[in-house]
Amino acid sequence: MYKPKPAQKRSDSRRPDSRKKFDSKKPGQGGSSYGREQGPRERRRPSAKFQLSKGTVIDYKDIALLQKYVSDRGKILSRRVTGISAKEQRAISHAIRRSRFLGLLPILGSKLR
Repeated sequence: MYKPKPAQKRSDSRRPDSRKKFDSKKPGQGGSSYGREQGPRERRRPSAKFQLSKGTVIDYKDIALLQKYVSDRGKILSRRVTGISAKEQRAISHAIRRSRFLGLLPILGSKLR
């Protein structure tokens, strides 16, 4: 019968320690810092490019609104690009798909026709 070997503790000697070469923080020496001081990263606030106003109703018949959220190749723009909330992005995507099905929006982009 097969008996598994007991788990051995991994020693650091098995792995070459390449970090000792890059301890100095001089430019051009490699490593992750490349000579910069490491500190907390500042998070950049995303700017909303196509912000929906409070009273805007997302409807599949509103072609002018939906075309803002479709690229020239016919792809639905991502939430990261548009800057709208996840709930609004789902509603936009659903309305775009519905209007494509009914033939109100082209399935392909304007440049591909």
